[in-house]
Amino acid sequence: MLFNSFVFLVLFLPVTYTVFWLLRNAQQRYIWLAITGYVFYGYWNPKFCLLMAFSTLVSYTAGLGFLKYPDNARARKLCLVLPVTVDLLLLGFFKYANFVLRSIGDLSALTGHPIAVAHFDIVLPIGISFYTFHTISYIVDSYRKTIKPTRNFFEFAAYVSLFSQLIAGPIVRFRQIESDLDNLGTADRNRWLERGIRFFIIGLVMKVLVADSLAANAGCTGNRPGANSVLPDGSGNSSFYAFNNLGSLNAPGVTFAETWLIVAEAAFQTGNAGQLQSLVQTRAHIRIVKVHPDSRVADQKLFRPGLTDCHGLIP
Repeated sequence: MLFNSFVFLVLFLPVTYTVFWLLRNAQQRYIWLAITGYVFYGYWNPKFCLLMAFSTLVSYTAGLGFLKYPDNARARKLCLVLPVTVDLLLLGFFKYANFVLRSIGDLSALTGHPIAVAHFDIVLPIGISFYTFHTISYIVDSYRKTIKPTRNFFEFAAYVSLFSQLIAGPIVRFRQIESDLDNLGTADRNRWLERGIRFFIIGLVMKVLVADSLAANAGCTGNRPGANSVLPDGSGNSSFYAFNNLGSLNAPGVTFAETWLIVAEAAFQTGNAGQLQSLVQTRAHIRIVKVHPDSRVADQKLFRPGLTDCHGLIP
């Protein structure tokens, strides 16, 4: 499920929000957040919910082990090594098993004795890296006694499966939200409401208007054989990825927020993927004019004549 999808905006988010505030105690809210997290994750493929549940159960059990053996160094080391190994093996299998097998086949071919290596018919579960490192960070912090492991399974399950950071990050340590989880039953509904709405709207605009526009054009320049880039150095896709880190533009006198405004307004004005692409050229080719009340949003010399949409990039 995507944050900008119809089902999330119209169905999932309103229902999740409404029911959460109708519930009156922390335990009910833990259970509800865990349920909604699994619904959100399972919308893509319900089978992978079992994998996340297994990882959650292993790490939760390790936490109980740390509570049971607070001063037994050997037992604590075992509670650290075993679950971390299990988590990393699961992650490694889904992410790198076929890569390793393919590499073995390629190396054997180079030696003149090719080996037919079978491959696994597997799909990489979305977000597996995020929730795996969530659970590992919880285990490591528990071992170091940075945090006290929770005895409440649903509290931990809610932490691992929290839908807002489940498939796109960031990786949140348990200690960063431990106090919020502990006080979930008495949370103030209005405390962060205004800021949350503001962040959500800004993020949605950036995703739909800017990121999706750049992603579509990047696909045109990089995913088709023989595709030409409109950038002078031909580095179309690298410029799009570099743009994700706006600091790399390093334009003198232009702030982070102003850079976003430049791209957003240019997208509204042009509606042209090629012209929008020219705004995200690398440092050697970009010229951004700082926003002033009496100036245009971007230097029109940025726009090279003849730029067209994606279809025009393919000879």
